[in-house]
Amino acid sequence: MSIELLRILLMLMIVTLHYLGHGGMLDAVSPGGGRYVFVWTLETFSYIGVNGFILISGYYLAGSAFKMKKLIGLIIQIVSTSAAIYLIFVAAGLAPFTKGQLFGAFFPVITGKYWFATSYIALYCLFPFLNMVVKTATKQQMQILVFLLSAMFCSWNAFFPPLTIMSTNGGYNVVWMVCLYFFAAYLRLYWDHQVNKFLYLAGAVLCCVFVAWKKCTGSDAFLSYVSVPITLAAILLFLFFREASITNRAVGKVISFVSPLTFGVYLISDNTWVRRILYTNILHTSLYFESSKIVYMIPASVLGIFVVSMLLEQVRKLLLQPFLESAAYQKFCDWISGLKFLQGYAQNDNGRAA
Repeated sequence: MSIELLRILLMLMIVTLHYLGHGGMLDAVSPGGGRYVFVWTLETFSYIGVNGFILISGYYLAGSAFKMKKLIGLIIQIVSTSAAIYLIFVAAGLAPFTKGQLFGAFFPVITGKYWFATSYIALYCLFPFLNMVVKTATKQQMQILVFLLSAMFCSWNAFFPPLTIMSTNGGYNVVWMVCLYFFAAYLRLYWDHQVNKFLYLAGAVLCCVFVAWKKCTGSDAFLSYVSVPITLAAILLFLFFREASITNRAVGKVISFVSPLTFGVYLISDNTWVRRILYTNILHTSLYFESSKIVYMIPASVLGIFVVSMLLEQVRKLLLQPFLESAAYQKFCDWISGLKFLQGYAQNDNGRAA
């Protein structure tokens, strides 16, 4: 349950990143002032969000079997959200109706409308093969693999001249997700050190404080998904929540309701068409660029975006639920799993079609 709470916290961080970036706050605040320090410190702590999400996925997928129904469900979620938003915006006169935009709305994965969603789908398709490495490698081999991935794709650009052949595009692609997958798999299999969980939390905070300090003193060197301190902060925060426990039943029920909706929050709030009106016509972020009100306006706006997007995602789920629970949908998933060229791929650990 604590990991599910972390999932919610990470999505709040991601929404914060989008608010500060797409809302124009990062470009508007002047260096040297208190607002600059506040905004970039908030940005730095929020950078943990994306890496943390992949660590959670890798941690669970490393002990799971591929499920074709899960993959199809993910694609349907992405497509239905993208298409519904576009058609609603067209009907409301807020978006032009063109063949290109229509194609992009109904095929958001292959057109990259959501970079994270496209990369995550690619990771999910790859994870059965990644697990072949995880399940056959010894502890020492996994340590070597984690070290090499860290050195090549995490540490290199921070300590040596950047090379395109070692580039992960700042963490915005599936290569970095694969690295995080193996980090999470190692944590699942071998990280069992008895450490006070609050030391993990303190370490995560210190890593982010260091990056924020470097940024506020003029250096962007560590402000990246693939930077050592940001990656380490995400890992330490994950370990803190892995060791934490939630015993309150009422809190557990709320977490159980909200957590499955978090991916939908991302798909709705970061949709291209939604972004075009959210920050200018609804939240009017430009009014607060030079205001001390950002101290409470940013958290309030982020929470509002999260809650509204969460409720809209719940509506989407309820509307599609009859279809997803139908016999026709199950037959379709079974048919896809049974295609000859997928035999041996869409299998669970018992050798049955997933």
